[in-house]
Amino acid sequence: MKRHYALILTSPPDRPSLSEFAVGRAWSSIPEAERVDFEWLAPAEAWQARFLSDAAPAGIAALRAHVASALNGITLDVNIVSDDIGRRRKKLLVADMDSTIIGQECI
Repeated sequence: MKRHYALILTSPPDRPSLSEFAVGRAWSSIPEAERVDFEWLAPAEAWQARFLSDAAPAGIAALRAHVASALNGITLDVNIVSDDIGRRRKKLLVADMDSTIIGQECI
């Protein structure tokens, strides 16, 4: 049974380095028969490709490693996650509020 996955590429927001070249390399690493679609989440910072696969977890890990290798040293984070919206939607945020969520120190 094929499962839905998302391949997500991200770069640091202070040094955006995600290019059309990198996106093309990542997209072409996914077998054509498994590709669903892709979209930019943030220009030059975040991109995702959705695909279907019946590969075991080791196969998904191998795909991630292949994509990272295909990017040839470009500084990007490469992740593959389940594309189940119930699992991807964040339900809890834990943070130190001072200067993280608000712009000032306070007690």
